[in-house]
Amino acid sequence: MIATDGVYIELRSDAPERLATFYERLVGLARTTGPGVVLAGSGVTLAIKPSLGDASEDGGAVFGFRVPNGADPSAVRAAAIAGGAVVLSESKRDGIATLSCQDPDGNAF
Repeated sequence: MIATDGVYIELRSDAPERLATFYERLVGLARTTGPGVVLAGSGVTLAIKPSLGDASEDGGAVFGFRVPNGADPSAVRAAAIAGGAVVLSESKRDGIATLSCQDPDGNAF
């Protein structure tokens, strides 16, 4: 089992500031730092990034889990695979490791 400390959701918008204001008012998320407009609260991080201008490139929402700082990326990867996930990609940028996977039904996380 992988320990988590919240969920991460990423949306694309033609008006990121407008959409951020909507979620601030709707569920009380507060702005924090990160790429794009980032809101956080109650274990949820919502990143709203500008649309890429092409619906086929924007894709749907991105959903994932945040793991605690200091978690061993190799152990997280091994636990995901042991649980039945298929690893799609891995990256590390600005000290943040990202592991993209598919669940057994093909849903990306």
